[in-house]
Amino acid sequence: MIDENFIQLNKLKMRSFTCFKTENNNHYIYNSLKRQSIYCHPILAKIIIKWLHKPKAFCIKELYDEEVKYDKKTIDHYFNKFFILLRNGFLTEQKIKNTALTKIPLQEIEKNLANADHIVFEVTEACNLNCNYCGYGDLYWDHDERTNSVLDERIAFRLLSYLESLWNDSKNISHNKEIMISFYGGEPLLNIAFIKKIVKYIENTEYTHNQFNFGITTNGVLLHKYIDFLVKHNFYISISLDGDIKMNRHRIFHDGSSSFNIVFNNIILIKEKYPEYYNKNISFNAVLHNYNDIEDIIRFFDKNLDKIPRISQLNNMGIANAKWDSFKKMYRLSKDSIKSADDINFLKEKMEIDFPGNFDKTTFLHNNFDNTFWNYQELFKNNVSSNTRIPTGTCMPFSKKIFLTAQGKILPCERIGHQYSLGGVNETKVDLNIGTVVKLFEKNFNKIKKQCEACYHFNSCRQCIFNIESLNEDAVCEAFSDQNAFLHSLADFYHFFENEPEFYTNTMKNIVIRY
Repeated sequence: MIDENFIQLNKLKMRSFTCFKTENNNHYIYNSLKRQSIYCHPILAKIIIKWLHKPKAFCIKELYDEEVKYDKKTIDHYFNKFFILLRNGFLTEQKIKNTALTKIPLQEIEKNLANADHIVFEVTEACNLNCNYCGYGDLYWDHDERTNSVLDERIAFRLLSYLESLWNDSKNISHNKEIMISFYGGEPLLNIAFIKKIVKYIENTEYTHNQFNFGITTNGVLLHKYIDFLVKHNFYISISLDGDIKMNRHRIFHDGSSSFNIVFNNIILIKEKYPEYYNKNISFNAVLHNYNDIEDIIRFFDKNLDKIPRISQLNNMGIANAKWDSFKKMYRLSKDSIKSADDINFLKEKMEIDFPGNFDKTTFLHNNFDNTFWNYQELFKNNVSSNTRIPTGTCMPFSKKIFLTAQGKILPCERIGHQYSLGGVNETKVDLNIGTVVKLFEKNFNKIKKQCEACYHFNSCRQCIFNIESLNEDAVCEAFSDQNAFLHSLADFYHFFENEPEFYTNTMKNIVIRY
């Protein structure tokens, strides 16, 4: 429920503070620059709106004549509160565009490299499955031609040696930092020799500041062969499975036969042979498509595997022009699947933050208020409410991951197209020019800078710039939010939190999000 007077008013000028009320008839003022929210009396909201209409000629006597519900003493009380907000800069006129940082400091990227949390090796392009929706199949165009290449361990060692020099540098602000070394594919277990060499290299090298964990994303077909090795080295294993044999029918071998029975039997083998390891180290990813739905997926895993999987939609970026019809047949939205569920409460209980919409609410809380700190150092900032940041929801280069493809390309993560390579590694050197990385990011940010400067979802944007279709000078960000849309989303979120206070409390106390 939005005050339409405020919407009409703000069409004149983009402001960093907004006023709205929820369906419960509660009024709030939210300042996006300060990332702070104030619960306010209806009279205070009315005073602010009147002041904005005519700031130089505003007179409180107008309210005395208009307002019949509240007496003069009450109006004067909230008029005094209005002046307190005004004097303390809460009703600031600063434009949001002033917070957009498109010039990335070189030292920021160097710091990210020295403190990266996650290194991902694409062990091989080869795969023993031929999944219909594979991100590296002919459904998508935004990847290098797949040639069944394998990653040479000498190239991987070269990257690790390069990072080791940074880990031991003063730019590394961590002590006993846990770094994840992950193996990805294709099907990484097809190149188990590489994995074993990297594990041996890490375990036989002394690191001053870091500790290492290992992870792998696998289709599960070969787990019975290598599970003893993975358990011995305490791997975290993410297994891709879409449900039972009917729900899993897109995950097939090259001859078209089902992979379900082999994978399911391998999972049961681990569950029975290593029960404690299974409970702690095994997780599942399921893809939503035309042969399954969220409720059936959750019930299958809960009943048969004592796990709740992460469920993702098919990636709708980078679809090959000739494959749109095939994609549309498989594609299904989470919100549409939820609508058909018989027991919503069951899904909310089991999925928690992964229940459709809950992640958006959690992200909103963490990104739109100044009481969330992502690391220890943020506690010492003089101005924790400062929102100067790069536009969009794009990660600062290497702040989350470093992804090395089987062909030696360096990318910020495995989720973006290979055309956005930031550098490369060969047997003799790491070709990673920080200045070039900065220029690439700045060039792409400038293509949508004007949209970001006018977008009210600046703080909570999750749109990666590299996942914008046709990223050029005419690119359009589908996540753009104007004043009207933002006010409605604020009202909807606050209404939810008013009615679900336990969700708010649990989110702020217990849930840490990482993209």
